[in-house]
Amino acid sequence: MKIISLIFTIYMIINLSSCSNNSKKTSQQKEEEQIYKMVEDLKDLKQYTKKHKNEILDRLKSDNPKDRSLAIESITFLKIKEAVPQLMNMHKNDTNERVRWASLWAISELGDKDIAVPLLLEALKSNDVKNRRSAAIKLAKYKNKEGISALIEILDSGNEDEEIIAYNQLESFTGKNFGKITIMNKPGLIPYNLIDPEKKKEVFARWKQWWREESGSFEFGGK
Repeated sequence: MKIISLIFTIYMIINLSSCSNNSKKTSQQKEEEQIYKMVEDLKDLKQYTKKHKNEILDRLKSDNPKDRSLAIESITFLKIKEAVPQLMNMHKNDTNERVRWASLWAISELGDKDIAVPLLLEALKSNDVKNRRSAAIKLAKYKNKEGISALIEILDSGNEDEEIIAYNQLESFTGKNFGKITIMNKPGLIPYNLIDPEKKKEVFARWKQWWREESGSFEFGGK
């Protein structure tokens, strides 16, 4: 995954130098060749990206939402913490919803806990269950119990994909296990797990009961 992230960042850097003027295409190609050479020595990658940091930050002002999103991804990967104030402004005021949420996720990776947690708690009010789940996971990583509460609530979201993610994350963060929700299929040559609706209902009910009884005393990393 690290290599994929590096390739993505390199792609972003290459695009920083792109322009609509065909007369500059040759110089752009030369720069691309230079970058690809630097891939062979990953130690040089950090030095190169530092050189282009200001250009990445400038991309946050692009009129193209995709450009802004790509810039945010690069800022997160490169850990450009000085971008946090600008990202906070984008989270509140950007006209593109995808950019607003990307800004929040970047802040949660780069910002201090005191900055990120209030924004993530606000994000739990989103109508989008995927956004709520993402915010809940990040809150749980900060050892904030509201993240666990939100993951418990997502078990009743009606979106099975998000419910399964929440279920797996609950096990990971709490160390608890209230049973499997899958069964092994029998027909066919390749075995795979299927969601059992009855098992899922039973196991999810155990999770909710446990949280009702133990949320007050629960501690991350506890037994």
